[in-house]
Amino acid sequence: MLQKQCDDLLVKLNESKFKATTYKRGLATLVDQIITYKKNEVLFSEEIGVLKRDVACKDYEINVLKSEFEKVKQEKDGIDFKIKKFDKASKDLDQLLGSQITDKGKKGLGYSAVPPPHPLIYNRPNKFDLSYSGLDEFKEHEFKGYGPKDSEQESNVSAITELVYFFELHDHLNPVLSLNVTALENL
Repeated sequence: MLQKQCDDLLVKLNESKFKATTYKRGLATLVDQIITYKKNEVLFSEEIGVLKRDVACKDYEINVLKSEFEKVKQEKDGIDFKIKKFDKASKDLDQLLGSQITDKGKKGLGYSAVPPPHPLIYNRPNKFDLSYSGLDEFKEHEFKGYGPKDSEQESNVSAITELVYFFELHDHLNPVLSLNVTALENL
């Protein structure tokens, strides 16, 4: 019996050793898993921080785009309102013009009823005011009245003017003539 007890105790001891070894292996595996989980936790927490920053940046971009969209939407609404006002004003103007045209055969606002000038009537060209040019021939003569004209004075003035004009044209011929021209102008 003692032998049997010893054998039983040996079997229990071997079973205990086996269980202890199995427990130690399981414990080592669990420790490895915990170490792996802690490493993964550190990596995942870093990745979570990066992802949170990415989400915050995307949220900011979304908010910026939303505000830009709202601005563009307000501008579009303003433009649509202006277009509606323009269309209404255009329709009102068309109605006003339509009410002013009495005879539908006439075009415009009735101004076509005035006939154009007759083509055979000669309209002389307008006289241009060249008195500012400084030339004597374009100066307007001073009005002296309706009485008799002094023909001698007018003939002297026109003769002097003609002489001055001639000498100015032929100034290169004789320097003495140019002195005489200045003397004539001083008269």
